Amino acid sequence: MPFINVKTNVSVSNEQKTSIKSALGRAITAIPGKSEGWLMVGIEPEYDLWFKGEDAPAAMVEVSIFGSASSNALTTLTSHITGILTDNIGVPSDRIYVKYTGTNDWGAGTARISEVTIMKLSKFFGALTAAALCVSASAPVMTGSSDTVMNAYAEEWCFAGTTCDPLHDPSRDVQAEGVGNPLNFGERNTPADASAEEIRAINHKMTVQEVKYALYKEIDEHWDLISTRLGQPEREKMYALFLGLGSRESTLGEGKIGSDHETAYEDGWGVNSAHAYGTLQTAVTAFADCDPKFMPEDNVPEMFQYSFTPQNFYDCIISNHMGIRKILHFAEICMNEQGMTDYQVVRNSLKGFNTGWCNMAEDDGAYATYADEICAMAQFYYNEGHLYDNVFTWTSANGEAINKYRTPDRWKWWGDTKPSMAPITERPVITGTTTTTTTAPEVTTTTTSVNEPPHLSQPLSPDRLPSSSATSWI
Repeated sequence: MPFINVKTNVSVSNEQKTSIKSALGRAITAIPGKSEGWLMVGIEPEYDLWFKGEDAPAAMVEVSIFGSASSNALTTLTSHITGILTDNIGVPSDRIYVKYTGTNDWGAGTARISEVTIMKLSKFFGALTAAALCVSASAPVMTGSSDTVMNAYAEEWCFAGTTCDPLHDPSRDVQAEGVGNPLNFGERNTPADASAEEIRAINHKMTVQEVKYALYKEIDEHWDLISTRLGQPEREKMYALFLGLGSRESTLGEGKIGSDHETAYEDGWGVNSAHAYGTLQTAVTAFADCDPKFMPEDNVPEMFQYSFTPQNFYDCIISNHMGIRKILHFAEICMNEQGMTDYQVVRNSLKGFNTGWCNMAEDDGAYATYADEICAMAQFYYNEGHLYDNVFTWTSANGEAINKYRTPDRWKWWGDTKPSMAPITERPVITGTTTTTTTAPEVTTTTTSVNEPPHLSQPLSPDRLPSSSATSWI
């Protein structure tokens, strides 16, 4: 259980406290294995605090963690913490100091932390079922004390789920045509008039394989735009990149919750800029008509920007669409405002997706646990043959199958890319069952006006609807 305690000599409103708390919940993920789900936060405003003999705005932050963390991870977390306090309460970054303390023996209630950790791991791995954990017929049998069993899992298992046949025709030329939308996803996955509860129930039933193909549907539909902006001509590498992003954000549903994953909603509907949903954890800031105090993301005219409504926010296809659009939003800033080229465009677009800031960091620690981890997980899916099955991995998974991709030069895998802001024009693409529209680079600029959002173009089959609602929806 991490504990972050903020002492500052400035006043902090309840709204600011909530914003800081939520932002620290995102920031703590800079340390592998840590998340808001186990984070405790304390804020002590108007604290008697002097620095350099002056009582000007200042802050002292104490971070306590179970175990230890790398210097890169702590450097990244320090950068996040100082940015959060500067943005929220105006304390200058040069008057903020962060102290770190690690321990191997921490109590929680009546249990020592080692037991709590075991319970947490047991809940996670137990829910996967034995079938999900059987990634190898020759897997060793774990014996001994509870600590030995759970530590062995944490150290040796680095992926879960089952292999299976792909859903698309294996003779299909994926590079040229994409996978062809074999599940017949429409512009929405759910009826536009369904309730949020009904939409989430549909998303919850999705398998890891269906979650993957839902992502591919959006990538294929906007392939020329995405490949041009991120500079990646290999379609399956792009598939893998977004699987890595989905694994970093939602573990692709873990085979338990499909795309039904929501965070930072405690503050209310769309109040927190970190309020996010879906496989990619697309934040409310990606949508049109969200809170006007959020920075507008209106620089991707080639992709429709849906309005912020429950029916749009919770639909898994729209969520994927808007998450991809958000990456391209940061790619445009990286190229046009930051002057970035090659793999740094996608690397910093991912950084922006996570933090809101896509400027080049001075230290690689700013990328270690997010953008660079996504790259490593992407290589796992791509090289280990798990693009089209129910297998998934997760952040900080530890084992040879994933660790071999955590190299200092991991972005060489992405290739000698040439991201571009070349204008894009629409063109039809034939899928396995329907004709959709995608985009392609062109020499001259064109402008397309979209007045209304796309509508559901493919009917849902009864088995994708909750049994209690199927009759009234079809």
